[in-house]
Amino acid sequence: MDVFVKKSIPAIGQCSIFTPKFASLGDIRRHKILRQNMAVQEMTFSLEEIRNTAKEIIRSAPARALCFYGEMGAGKTTLIKAIVKELGGSEAQSPTFGLVNEYEDSEGGLLGYHFDFYRIESEEEALDLGLEDYFSQDAWIFIEWPEKIPSLLPENCIPVYIQVIDDNTREIRLS
Repeated sequence: MDVFVKKSIPAIGQCSIFTPKFASLGDIRRHKILRQNMAVQEMTFSLEEIRNTAKEIIRSAPARALCFYGEMGAGKTTLIKAIVKELGGSEAQSPTFGLVNEYEDSEGGLLGYHFDFYRIESEEEALDLGLEDYFSQDAWIFIEWPEKIPSLLPENCIPVYIQVIDDNTREIRLS
């Protein structure tokens, strides 16, 4: 059984970091090296606190590829918009109908790509839009509905799970 140490981060409201004190051999085999060194973070936040939450995600993510899991209306796009804004990017919007949006930084350089795979029927559709080319860029990658393309996800993709607590409150877990 794993033992966890709970730490608070007061700057973003209710937040705890759970760092494995001991990892089992099975856990090590199941997780990529990148994730072995990452503490699991859980944060509860309101819409008013989303900017600080976005800053904490940027600060703590060990990679620039983030996969957002959550039910319809959980706030995946809203959180991605806040992250893009904190990174100095252009106005973020959901790419639901176009599947991908490209964001630029304040100087016109490439900041990242935002994918929404809700409407695709197969992984082949994602490949058809040149997914591998996007993933090979030196840019942030934000993926909504990554469960639609499980075998195509970048190896360094950090899962971000979003759960609705109430109309104004969300809980997220980065692992």
